[in-house]
Amino acid sequence: MKNLLSPPLSGLPETPFEQLVDEAAASLPGLPEDPSDLLFALDIDGTLLHPGGVTPRVFDALQEAQEVGAHVVIATGRGVASTAPVVNEVALTHGWTVCSNGALTLRWEGEPEVATRHDFDPREVAEQVLQAIPSALLARDEEALGLLVSAPFPRGELLFHQVANDLEEVIGRRTTKLVVRAPEMDREHFAQMMHLLELEGCELSVGWTAWADIGPMGVTKASALEDLAVALGVPSHGTIAIGDGMNDIAMLRWAAHGVAMGSADSAVINAADATTGPVEHDGAAAVIRAVLQQY
Repeated sequence: MKNLLSPPLSGLPETPFEQLVDEAAASLPGLPEDPSDLLFALDIDGTLLHPGGVTPRVFDALQEAQEVGAHVVIATGRGVASTAPVVNEVALTHGWTVCSNGALTLRWEGEPEVATRHDFDPREVAEQVLQAIPSALLARDEEALGLLVSAPFPRGELLFHQVANDLEEVIGRRTTKLVVRAPEMDREHFAQMMHLLELEGCELSVGWTAWADIGPMGVTKASALEDLAVALGVPSHGTIAIGDGMNDIAMLRWAAHGVAMGSADSAVINAADATTGPVEHDGAAAVIRAVLQQY
């Protein structure tokens, strides 16, 4: 399976997997007595997926969590089209997925069905961005169709997309997510410029390159997961989140136990209750295994 802009490997020294499991177990808070009261909220890129794909340990951990009755919820910035191949690869085709940083919640029964949707008008935000970064590439999330882009993105970055005839086609309709990409800029300069814009009425998260997701105000992975946990009857102390990106910070703070991947930026690690190994060392699998050992 082709990956969508998954972060490069961390290069961190390897920690034996069983040691990661022990460390994860030592950091766990009190958990519900029934594993069906657990909800694992899991980021994709840099958490479950690295450039080589999903490892056997991660795959097995996800299956074991489902088998004991836990809710396994992928929570990603990806849209529906680019999330679906991952859901299929890890066999999570029955359950729930949070996409577009919380703007979409999907129910899967073999095929995805949109349960909740939040959108916004991207025009004013797009105009602000282009005034500050005239060369920026823009894209509107078209859900199942992928991204509608203002101009071609760098080769290999997009799984599903189509090129718009003009800018108006991109910014002229409400959307769950507006993507901003500036290939010629380094990540730090891009992040600084985006935050200086002080965009109103929306949520902003910058990725590991000069890429930003912009979504509806007040809508995050955390807000979608909270609504889902309430609907599923999951108690607050049964929520466990694992992630590595800036768009995971709200989710890690929301969960009763938030775990940052070892490759994450310091801001993400500081928002978490614990840290595990990087994705190439199966850090997420170690956390899931540590939890399941309690049952």
